[in-house]
Amino acid sequence: MRGRALIHHDGGETAQRLAALGVEVMAGDVREEPVCDRVTRGVNGVFHLAGITGRVGKPDSDYWDANVTTTKRLLKAATANSVHRFVYCSTADVLGNVPSPPADEDTPTARSDIYQITKTYAEGYALSNNGKRGLEVTVIRPTVIYGPEDRRRLKLFRAAARGRLWVIGKGDRMIHPVFVDDVVEGLILAYQSPAAPGRVYHIGGERYLPIQEWLRLIAGTAGVTPSVRRIPAGPALALAWASEFLFTLFGLEPPLFRRNMAFYLKNRGYSLERARRELGYEPKVSLEDGARRTLAWYREHGLLE
Repeated sequence: MRGRALIHHDGGETAQRLAALGVEVMAGDVREEPVCDRVTRGVNGVFHLAGITGRVGKPDSDYWDANVTTTKRLLKAATANSVHRFVYCSTADVLGNVPSPPADEDTPTARSDIYQITKTYAEGYALSNNGKRGLEVTVIRPTVIYGPEDRRRLKLFRAAARGRLWVIGKGDRMIHPVFVDDVVEGLILAYQSPAAPGRVYHIGGERYLPIQEWLRLIAGTAGVTPSVRRIPAGPALALAWASEFLFTLFGLEPPLFRRNMAFYLKNRGYSLERARRELGYEPKVSLEDGARRTLAWYREHGLLE
């Protein structure tokens, strides 16, 4: 069975690699109804991975359009075109801070920013379509994704590889990393499992751990002994707020913003038991191997300099 991928605009190198694998590549903007109709026509299932995360200066309307309206349009098109399976990729971040990890899928959401709000709303809307005209809908919530080609964690890995670690707060908050290959495995299992329709699943790595420990592990994998410097949370948040305000005035991306600070200040630890029990999911990439493979890709592309 041949796959199909919708790539924003021309897709560049990603489109070329997918085409080389025999994937039918379509270029277009998923926010447009005709594109949603075209990409869902004649397919058996849809993996909906598109959206925007935390970007300073973006109006709330952009988040609603990219994360919610787009989901509604794709579901409408999928139903009209008799698609059988629809897997929506949300985020474990909809649970916000987890006071007592691990949180399971029945833990109430506790969103605190527009990204979390819109992803929560999109989750609910997606699940409300389960069973409509034969459509089977599943939601997966990846934890903190990292791996080759990921630029969101680049600064973190670069700092760890240089042995210069800056930690906001005490560094004792929990983080739950998941290597990108394990996320792909979770998506496929959610698509294939007869137990998955109407369900939500956390897809995470082998374990959660204090963020300082993860950073030390990355540094150790890079062969360096890190020196950790801690920044008190209060001054860091104030500086981030000022950075957002001033840089946004001039249309620039701020070097610091509050969502980045939250990365160090919120607990993120999740139970994978439902995914294990119902999907047969088991993370295969250890934290050490994931760090090694990620660092190797960054190094190969000259990104750790």
